[in-house]
Amino acid sequence: MKSICLSDKLDQDHLLTVLASLPQANRYLIACSGGLDSSVLLHLFHSVSKDIESEIGVIYVDHGLHAESENWGKHCASLCEDYGLKFISLKVAGSPDKGESIEDWARQQRYALLSEYMQQNDVVVTAHQLDDQLETFFLNLLRGAGARGLSAMPVIREFANGLLVRPLLPFSRAQLEAYAEQHGLKWIIDSSNEDIEFDRNYLRHQLLPVIKERWPSYQKTIARLISQQAETRQILDERAERDLECASISGSVGLNFSVVNALSDARKKNLLAYWIKRNGMSLPNAKLLEQILSDIFLSSPEKSPCVNWDDVELRRYGNQLYLMKRLADDNNNCILPWDIESPFQFNNQSISVVKQQGDGVAASFMNHNQISVRFRQGGETIRPYPEGKTKTIKQLFQEARVLPWCRQRYPLIYINDELVAVPGICIDKKFHADANQEAYHFIWSAQEQSVQAHD
Repeated sequence: MKSICLSDKLDQDHLLTVLASLPQANRYLIACSGGLDSSVLLHLFHSVSKDIESEIGVIYVDHGLHAESENWGKHCASLCEDYGLKFISLKVAGSPDKGESIEDWARQQRYALLSEYMQQNDVVVTAHQLDDQLETFFLNLLRGAGARGLSAMPVIREFANGLLVRPLLPFSRAQLEAYAEQHGLKWIIDSSNEDIEFDRNYLRHQLLPVIKERWPSYQKTIARLISQQAETRQILDERAERDLECASISGSVGLNFSVVNALSDARKKNLLAYWIKRNGMSLPNAKLLEQILSDIFLSSPEKSPCVNWDDVELRRYGNQLYLMKRLADDNNNCILPWDIESPFQFNNQSISVVKQQGDGVAASFMNHNQISVRFRQGGETIRPYPEGKTKTIKQLFQEARVLPWCRQRYPLIYINDELVAVPGICIDKKFHADANQEAYHFIWSAQEQSVQAHD
């Protein structure tokens, strides 16, 4: 990715400079709320649209938190009609849990919807500006964030299937207001932005004006500090990337525990934070990082410790560390019928079949019989091809190094009431096709992540 020489002038040339630094985009997806910031961003994109080869789309996310949210969406749609831009409206389902931060919930839901909508090499463009950046810095500071948090928001970062770009970050709210007035823009004023019950609004209306009165140039000072923290973050990330390369295990999603454990505590925490962030998961706070060092790295070798936060789990098994989304509760008592003409979908996973000669379940057994997917109950046995010696599923999973927390979630393929296959591991000898027979080979999308690779 090219380096960016950001302009200090808010105009079309600045936007084109930012876009020119990016890889070729499939689409630019502009996040628009109808407020001042996104109205300026939308106008800028409209003014340079003839110079952009990629498709431009505008996305409005309705969080359902305000009585006027539907009308705001209509306002955005009207702007897009005037500008000749494609408009997309996405609606958040559900509501925050009792006691949950509305701001955090709304942000998580918004980004989740955007990431789901994105295609490969799409670029999401948001209208965050300098005042947002400073507010984020102070919020992270008050939450005890380190260099990663104090570097606040980058202009460009990887996101879902492409990138997230914030071209207005160098400019203040006052500069955006001047641009909007110059071009006669109209925008929505969200009354909830005045509610100081929200942390960001409290900072904006109560604390930062007091700081500005005492230190008028604080914005430039903090912006410079953010830039310095970003450089520190880059150094930390480069160190973490080298540590990650050393700790990675070929064919495994896990890390080598012994390699990570040999690092100093500071480098352990740096590596873990980088690894977690790189996997798109929420970072643990400083207290949880200390708990990880204690519970994961100081526990006895025979244990399989786990530390979780939000929807994330960090586990250790044997000599490997595993990072994953928090596992859903077991529901392994069900029998799930499967029409093998289509992939079987469950828990964001799939089982599909490939027709081939010889290696698989003989097609003659599959035809006109009931195929189902089930899960381990205890006591199941199978006679793996070619030996045909009876083994329990428990034995089979131990030999195949299936991770303990995956064993109750590992799919088993049945014909009528007979266990015929364990995807990725074995097929029962009775049902295995001869070399010249048509056969069905099962492929489970999560099989690789469910088995421990050799160190």
